[in-house]
Amino acid sequence: MSINSKEIISEALFELMEGKSYESITISEICNNTSLVRKTFYNNFSSKDAVILYEIRKLAAEFNKNIVSVGETSPRESAYLFFAFAKGHRKIMNILLDNNLFHVFSAEFESFLPDSNTIISESNIMNLDPNTTSYISAFHSAGMVRMLTIWLENDCSTSVSNISDIYDYISKKGVLNSPC
Repeated sequence: MSINSKEIISEALFELMEGKSYESITISEICNNTSLVRKTFYNNFSSKDAVILYEIRKLAAEFNKNIVSVGETSPRESAYLFFAFAKGHRKIMNILLDNNLFHVFSAEFESFLPDSNTIISESNIMNLDPNTTSYISAFHSAGMVRMLTIWLENDCSTSVSNISDIYDYISKKGVLNSPC
């Protein structure tokens, strides 16, 4: 499998999605937008969905590398890294949103968002059973992804720093106590 061919195919699909819905794009159109033949497409990907997943996994690997290089972070720092990363890749994020594919992004990225141990230690909640901590982690990661969706839909009008502060406040005080 040629990484170059994968990149060419991925770029072609995302270019097409800028002006056309994902559902209406065919493999032939993707190939016509490149110098590649259908056989090359199928040597690299099984479907359009596999191309989307490839691109999202590249983003996830890049984000993970950023998180690992920073080390352990607070929920606010994690939020800042997440929103800054998303803003840097806003074009792809918006294409995914516009084509109802953001759920694929969400599923991949939730594993990289603040884990429950960081949130729990920041909140001074101790001795919780594993089910409770997994619920807390799911709540926070889903909340952060939903905040990202709304933030992107609002053209990232709130600064990365402010949206991170909002997330941090909510994660520490709860939604009902939010000043927002």
